[in-house]
Amino acid sequence: MESLMIKMKNDYDSLMVIPFEEYLKLMPYLTFKKYPKNTVLKGTLELETKSRYIFDGLIGLFEEKEDESICRRIFGVSDTVCDFDSYLHDKKTNQIIIAYTDCLVAEFSKESELKVVEQLKFFAELGLKINHRINSRDEQWKKLYWMNPKERHDHLHKICPHLEAIKIKHICGILNLPERTVSR
Repeated sequence: MESLMIKMKNDYDSLMVIPFEEYLKLMPYLTFKKYPKNTVLKGTLELETKSRYIFDGLIGLFEEKEDESICRRIFGVSDTVCDFDSYLHDKKTNQIIIAYTDCLVAEFSKESELKVVEQLKFFAELGLKINHRINSRDEQWKKLYWMNPKERHDHLHKICPHLEAIKIKHICGILNLPERTVSR
């Protein structure tokens, strides 16, 4: 587990440098889990109670719409994954989170969030910076819907470095375009 904490620290050092000993104090608040491909991490109409930091693999966010699951976003290494609308507002949504590939994550429960902020002084400030990074990345994904089809495709290549691992059907959902248009 220490090697995973080193990996997390190296990632978050770009936001704020915190001594490694402090990361060790964070470990009791995290749950490390491996999920096989296609495991549902959060189903539709379930409350989101945790956020997940990805160490390895891809996780997809899908929208359940008229008995069809439409891929809306793919998260990769160093991303934080959560149905934020459900998490923040304690409401059920039509969002589904699925392990797109085999993945390894650190889960951080909503209950632990307040304890960490109160007890580990460094992580309150880092938490704000992580939240800013999450919002910045989310804005890049939202930009897709304001672009013409060619710009969407080009922008998706910039923000999703693992595009080759994603099924064309799911790329179509992300781009909100028909398969024929994406195939061209």
